[in-house]
Amino acid sequence: MCCPYNAQSCVQMAQHPRKLLWREEVPYGLSASQFGMALGLCGRVVDYVKYLRDIIGTELEFTGNVTTEHGVVTEPKSRSLYELLTGTAVSDGGFYVTEDRVLGCSPDGRIFEDAPQCQLEQRVLSQMYGCTGPKTSVSVRIPFRSMTERNVDADVSPLCSAGSLFASRPSRLLEIKSPFYALYDSTKRLCSPFGFPQQYMCQMQGQMAISNVDVCDFFVFLDHPTCQVVAWRVYRSTEFWNWARPKLLKVVEWIRDGPPDWLTRKFEFEAFDFSKIDVEPLVFPYNITMNTPILDDRRFPFFAKYTNPYVSTQRTAAQDAMLHILSSPLTRFLFDSNDAVAEYGDDQEDGSELSNQRLTMWFTTDQSTAVPFLSSCDALSMSAATSFDDCQGELLCIYRPLSFEEGILMCRVYSPGIPVCCDDKNGCNICLRKLRFYERELLSRIHPIMIPTEVQQSTVHSMAYSAASNGDVHSAKPRELSIESAFSIINIDEDSDASGYSSVEVIGSV
Repeated sequence: MCCPYNAQSCVQMAQHPRKLLWREEVPYGLSASQFGMALGLCGRVVDYVKYLRDIIGTELEFTGNVTTEHGVVTEPKSRSLYELLTGTAVSDGGFYVTEDRVLGCSPDGRIFEDAPQCQLEQRVLSQMYGCTGPKTSVSVRIPFRSMTERNVDADVSPLCSAGSLFASRPSRLLEIKSPFYALYDSTKRLCSPFGFPQQYMCQMQGQMAISNVDVCDFFVFLDHPTCQVVAWRVYRSTEFWNWARPKLLKVVEWIRDGPPDWLTRKFEFEAFDFSKIDVEPLVFPYNITMNTPILDDRRFPFFAKYTNPYVSTQRTAAQDAMLHILSSPLTRFLFDSNDAVAEYGDDQEDGSELSNQRLTMWFTTDQSTAVPFLSSCDALSMSAATSFDDCQGELLCIYRPLSFEEGILMCRVYSPGIPVCCDDKNGCNICLRKLRFYERELLSRIHPIMIPTEVQQSTVHSMAYSAASNGDVHSAKPRELSIESAFSIINIDEDSDASGYSSVEVIGSV
């Protein structure tokens, strides 16, 4: 039985620090990303046992390739898109092990919908350590600080306050895959019955069983050659784990003590009927580059069983909100790296000044907004505007992130006719704000506009950065610009700062 994907590509190259320590402590243990291979879905069981016993730690060990590197690099971007589409914040996935410590898992993310937004360092401890309450008997939570964890603003509500408890467990997990050439679909072998490789189902079921979580969202993001997305919601299957767990423990024994003589390449575990697992659509296949749904029943027969919300007028509120974001110019601007020129105002690639605008995009709010933008999401009331002349409210300049590691979207707010000041090194709530991608309701209620290179009779402040700032968007000192230059071409300095955002230079009109 041959896996349609290179078995080596199933290996997760990005390792959590605690996972590396666990590997040293239990070298014969299996992580969830290995469950599919250990169960024989990517080749022969005996071959994988021998690989783990004889090859790991030698020069022949697989350490990654362009495919695995692409997945690691693209994961933060995929996570940000998931947050935007679902409107939910994703916490670090952490690392879990079973009580006997021979099986472990490190999900790509956790979602705590039943708890207030909290500081990441507090969430890291949420599985095991609460204000009160015993340990779970299912798994042992290993707290750690990720090397790439995202900063969280200090004004975010803490999870544990006086008289409250830590959330006992996340409401669901997140597993992200970023294929290199195309979305997974049912035309590939071993991708039935849902349209993605069965070894990933083994991985998710193992993660849910070990972490004692009942739901896992499987999110697949294709970055090139076109920007596409599809996602499933997978539910925990006790029947699967009762089938898989004893087999995994047997493989652990073979890795630790050596395979028995009777274990040959003819050996296969009895098959499991994956159709017994409860799965439902989360994000129907969508081509973000082309701004169109992918309607291909041959490739995606699982989704064909359901009413497609993209073409149906009978949509739920959640489906309507997701479609609005999927088709938004903002989403294409932020996530479609194939579209080198943004749809609004960035229509040249000839090296001219206009081509320098491609890392920014302008939006407007409605003049009826009674409070400064972003200070109250509920107070926002947006109206569409197609040009600067139609804009009556505040103007927003959103910067395309050069890195999605921190999960932050930088936004600069201009109020025509109202001078503002942002001497604070982090910017003020009026002119410079950090947005989180999960603020879907807010981001869905702004509208793109065309900004001319010269705008007369407009008074705004802007930020310009000297070379001494080294691209630090948070600490650069602001200076006031002339009326004529305020809305002129914005150049992007490619020397990005630690946060992954460009420094900005505003070039005055000639």
